Amino acid sequence: MEFPPALYRITEEAVREWGITRSALVRSAVERYVKELKRQRLERELAAGYAANAALDRQICGDFSYVDAEKI
Repeated sequence: MEFPPALYRITEEAVREWGITRSALVRSAVERYVKELKRQRLERELAAGYAANAALDRQICGDFSYVDAEKI
């Protein structure tokens, strides 16, 4: 794997500072990056689901609005 010189320097500084191997640093970075991508995908899927169901949600809210007016 090749790194641009500036990224390699940053990597080596981090390895020295944190006392870990370069492999451990790269592995951790990839794990975090993949986790973040999955989180972003889930957010997009949830937003799409909410948008797809918005009309139905408004209809249900309207259908049951009388419940708010009832006295218990």
